[in-house]
Amino acid sequence: MAGKRKVEEGTNSSAMAVGNDPESCTEDEEEPTQPKKVLKKETSVAASQRRNVEANNGGVKQSIEVPAATSAARTGNGDVFGNWSAVNGKKGFFAPRSAGPVPRIHWRTPLGHDQSCLLGVFGDPFAYAIDRATILAAADPSSSHAKRHPRLSGKHKVAAFDLDDTLIRTASGKMSYNFESASDWKFCGQSELEQDSLLEAVRSESDAGALLVLVTNQKNLDVPRKADKFERLKVWKERLSLVAVRIGRPFVVFAPVRDDEYRKPRPGWIGMLKEMWRVAGGEDAIAPLDMGSMGSDGSQERAHSFYVGDAAGRGPGGHRSKADHGDGDRKLAANLGWKFHTPEEFFFKEQPAPFQFKGYHPVVLPSPATTAVVSSSSFTIPDLVERLLLPTNPQTLLILVGPQASGKSRIARALCSSRKTQWVRANRDLLKTPARCLSTAAEALKAGKSVVIDNTNPTRQARKPYIDLLSTTPGVDRKKVHLLAIHLNVPQAIAVHNDAFRAEWGHAEEEAGEAKRGKLPGMAFATYYKTLQPPVMGSGEGEGWDEVMKLDGFTFEGNEEERKRWEQWYT
Repeated sequence: MAGKRKVEEGTNSSAMAVGNDPESCTEDEEEPTQPKKVLKKETSVAASQRRNVEANNGGVKQSIEVPAATSAARTGNGDVFGNWSAVNGKKGFFAPRSAGPVPRIHWRTPLGHDQSCLLGVFGDPFAYAIDRATILAAADPSSSHAKRHPRLSGKHKVAAFDLDDTLIRTASGKMSYNFESASDWKFCGQSELEQDSLLEAVRSESDAGALLVLVTNQKNLDVPRKADKFERLKVWKERLSLVAVRIGRPFVVFAPVRDDEYRKPRPGWIGMLKEMWRVAGGEDAIAPLDMGSMGSDGSQERAHSFYVGDAAGRGPGGHRSKADHGDGDRKLAANLGWKFHTPEEFFFKEQPAPFQFKGYHPVVLPSPATTAVVSSSSFTIPDLVERLLLPTNPQTLLILVGPQASGKSRIARALCSSRKTQWVRANRDLLKTPARCLSTAAEALKAGKSVVIDNTNPTRQARKPYIDLLSTTPGVDRKKVHLLAIHLNVPQAIAVHNDAFRAEWGHAEEEAGEAKRGKLPGMAFATYYKTLQPPVMGSGEGEGWDEVMKLDGFTFEGNEEERKRWEQWYT
């Protein structure tokens, strides 16, 4: 039996198989054997093929086209394409030369603590990319292939593609998620010529040494939560294997099935891809994968790597009769610092079409509505907390008003963790019911402690029971308790963005011993802003406040790594 080898992705607690883990095989797949050894400077396969080419040309090196199905493209069971040989023809790159099983994608252990991102490997794309790049560069360092090879910049190129409505669409004409069978697909393009052009473009990138990757959101295949979809998942996998055979080049596929850190535009899978490349010997033989970066002003240092997808934020035009269904593909490329192309631009040479980003981004779109990101108040949250912790302050009932992910719990935790004064926190997420929140607040007030009500509290009706405690709780003197409202006036777009960031990267809850929060539904934010009644001073609509403070906008506070993550697209 082959030895096991696993690696962990970033902070993910679950081990992700990138080598030879027999537990990662599905029931109908054999255990892979140890992958072939990759030499640092030139693989044995690359050297052998280079020598053969040079011998056939009188020892003179020249730019060549090496057959794509090199012996380096293997799985543990031998030649990645089994008994299938390379042929050129409109029916596909691979055709059977003798009886044997159709090549299949090897499905490894999904990514994520709840296995929310499918991970498949067709052939050995890592060895294939290493060998192709090495062969072409060795044949003629000044050739166009060598110049395209990112080794010259110290990085290795990734050629990544979306699947549905980018590479393929249904042959039945139905929506991509509603395919009828494993055979219900065809390559995109309005003619056979365009379909051939699409295939050639994908293959040429792989043949030039780029690492071929597919990234496709497939939320409809959320099997662990919807048991009736096991059969549909099986059909989808079989369908993708048929597509893989027609593409005829080894690749890695990531298919997120839930709305978490792996779903586009979020690039949670990139850590695993980098680690798989390293374990395969790519960093030693060639270079690290080519990644870009985003500057503080929104400018990007674009990588040679690219992503092609149809969710680009465009209106109707060209090949499209309708506007794009979203802009997640373009945002994914922006998050990675990669170049972005639409299918029409990359495959069919159309001119770039106008597009518009939707949602919120701290750098690209810094000012949603009319409120800037940086707080316009004369104080920040740390300033506010310091002021509230002054030992000379009277007993206080603080009611926070603000949307989810606006910083309320951060204020409450800071107050209650201080040893300077005694604060008690009433939070429905922790106490579960409004009644327990009220009783906790009442007991603290009777004990002479200050209380912070850490809920959204958008309406006067929601705030009234807490304000009434000052007049109905025995032993509490209303004149001695300072009634304070703090309104965190954060625009909805920023709150939604913060919530997505918190769900994926937030650690404040865990550090405080609380359960980590998941991403909230959009309806929760819509309800808050629709019903919001800001706290105001004075008679009439006043609620008896002694003081009302308002913080406009939002200022992110964290280290440089946390800020980089916050400054990504999430929705």
